[in-house]
Amino acid sequence: MARRQQKKSIRQKLNFPTNKSEQFKKLNSEAVDKIVKKSIKQHKKEMTVKKNKKKAVKLVAVYGTLLSKCPNNGHLQNAELLGTFQTEPGLSLYLAPGRAYPYIMKNGVQSVTMEVYALDSKATEDRIDQLEGVSVGFYEKEETFKTPFGPAIAYYRKEKMEANDAMIMSGSWKEYKAVGL
Repeated sequence: MARRQQKKSIRQKLNFPTNKSEQFKKLNSEAVDKIVKKSIKQHKKEMTVKKNKKKAVKLVAVYGTLLSKCPNNGHLQNAELLGTFQTEPGLSLYLAPGRAYPYIMKNGVQSVTMEVYALDSKATEDRIDQLEGVSVGFYEKEETFKTPFGPAIAYYRKEKMEANDAMIMSGSWKEYKAVGL
């Protein structure tokens, strides 16, 4: 009885006639089944799209040659720039003499200017890892670096490259490069 009322209710919502003839019942039932199947299929498709949109995206926080308009930014050409921010004090930005790139160290005293990108693929992350020399221990990779956009990957050194490496006092690689020191 409940199923019959449910079908009747569906038929009424879909503006189907409620003729009692067997042929008409069969046509209505087939039409309702077809519509229900189509609705279920559409719902599954929408859920798949929503699921794919929620795919985890890794973020990366950069502070040197990977910054926008800097030489290595091409490695991030398909990544989305989310924004720029200043870290809380606690890092130090250094430039090793004779080198054209900076590095950061933890347990410092500075705020560092960084950009955050949403990575487009694992391949992009792997290219950056290779550029930063993670596999050979040149840089350490932290995947939980705190940013206003969420946890991000950041690359840092555990120790100075050379004892006389100069600290970039502004905490900004772009500012340092613009001044031309």
